[in-house]
Amino acid sequence: MKAVFIYVGLCIICGALFLYSYLEKQNTLMRLRLEIPLLAKEITDLKEHNTRLKYEIELFESPQHLLQLARQTRFAHLKQPLYKEILSLAEGLALQLSSDEPSTTTARKPTWNLPIGAKP
Repeated sequence: MKAVFIYVGLCIICGALFLYSYLEKQNTLMRLRLEIPLLAKEITDLKEHNTRLKYEIELFESPQHLLQLARQTRFAHLKQPLYKEILSLAEGLALQLSSDEPSTTTARKPTWNLPIGAKP
């Protein structure tokens, strides 16, 4: 009779432990489910913030704003290069000349204008 009470008590304790661990897992799962909407809201806020920052960058890099900055006194030392300081390369000229042929350049209209620097 005493062994039956021990066996029943042991079964009740094991069942209670299993029930406790199941409830703890359910509580953990519910906490995670409650965090999902908060994280989704945070993600949408970050996406909106990124969109706003991209818009501000586009406004800052717009040609009108850059021209306004160029007119300011703190950027007065920056000058555009003179035409004689610009190196012009003809498009496709390097592809037409091979290393076996002597390097003879032909007079062509420049197609690309590359500034090589400005003097302060």
